[in-house]
Amino acid sequence: MNKTKLIIIGIVVVLTALVALQNTEPVHTSILFFSITMPRVVLLLLTLLIGFAAGVFTMMHYSVKQKPAEQPHDG
Repeated sequence: MNKTKLIIIGIVVVLTALVALQNTEPVHTSILFFSITMPRVVLLLLTLLIGFAAGVFTMMHYSVKQKPAEQPHDG
């Protein structure tokens, strides 16, 4: 099982490096009133991080809401 995880991580790293190397050209991005020029791979990574953070915060929000209430102790 440990070797399998290591192989999968290696494949993901190699694929990520390939995507990064193929997307180095600059891209012009407008966000509200700002205009930014950056490599496309940076834009892809920022979008990935924002999506990941949104998913984590959503999961945390719903997991806090769905915790069962504590039962009173019989005593």
